[in-house]
Formats: sequence, C-alpha cells, structure tokens
Amino acid sequence: MPDMENWKAVPGYEGFYEISDLGRVRRITVIGESIGKILLPDITKGYSRVTLCRDNVHDRRQVHHLVMEAFVGPRPKGMEVNHKRGVINGNALDNLEYVTRRQNALHAYGVLGKKSQQGSQHGRSKITEEIARAIFQARQECKSLNDISAKFGVCIATVSMIANKKIWKHIH
Repeated sequence: MPDMENWKAVPGYEGFYEISDLGRVRRITVIGESIGKILLPDITKGYSRVTLCRDNVHDRRQVHHLVMEAFVGPRPKGMEVNHKRGVINGNALDNLEYVTRRQNALHAYGVLGKKSQQGSQHGRSKITEEIARAIFQARQECKSLNDISAKFGVCIATVSMIANKKIWKHIH
C-alpha cells in the first residue's frame, strides 16, 4: 500500500489552507465552493506558486516555501530552500531542505552539474563574447571610451567595466 499523503495547516493561513508533504495545496474553507479543493499552481521561472487569500488580501507564495514552513518550521536566517533532486517544481518534502546560499550553489554546480551562466549565457547579457573581446582589445589599443561605446552600441559604463575586468572576466 502506498504511503499516505500528510496534510498540515499553511502557517499564517490556519483554517483556510492546508499543504501536503507532496507539495499540494488545498483550500479548506470557501463560501460556495467544495471544501478540500486542490489549488492549481502557476509556474514562474520554473517554480510552482499559488495565490492564497484571506480577508480579501491575496498573497502569491512559492509552494516549496509553504511545504518547508509547515513541515520543518520557519526558514532560518541566511538559509534558503534547496531542491535535492534539482527539479525545482518538485515540491515533495523529501526533495527539500534548508541550506545556505553557498551550499545551494555548490549543490547546483557540483552535484547537479548546472552550467555557469556567465558571458552571453547569462540571462541579462546584451552582447556576445566576440563583442566583449573586441571592446577589451579596442581599449587596450587606447581607443576612447566614447568611440568604443558608439562603435559597439553599448554604454560607456559597460565599456569601462569590460576594460577594467569588472565584468566579462572570463574573456581576458
């Protein structure tokens, strides 16, 4: 026989919502709706989120935080939730743990083999490695920040940071 799903009150929403150790959230008191309705989470940046409502105040919460708060306790200062198996919408209690930011990063890169997101792989990158190298080289050749900025269509601050090895360090 499979293990039973265990339910606990969502901290701060006692009498309104419950969360299971499998990461499912259910509404337990609603006028005009059936009690026990499972909420359908939305996915934001890969993480499951639900909207909780009490006294006409809506609160969007990540499901993995709700699971840990209900079954383990409040998140200790300086800690974050790690998904042990690397599936960030896998919110079962046995997949979650509190760790430091450093431990979380080491787990992601060391254990799970996550690739570094530097350079053009970074989500906010506007240029390629080739352009960053050309900017660095132009500055090494004593070209002005204004000329380089105009040539490559990037702001002077970006040119300066590349030239001074503050960003795009891996290309130097």
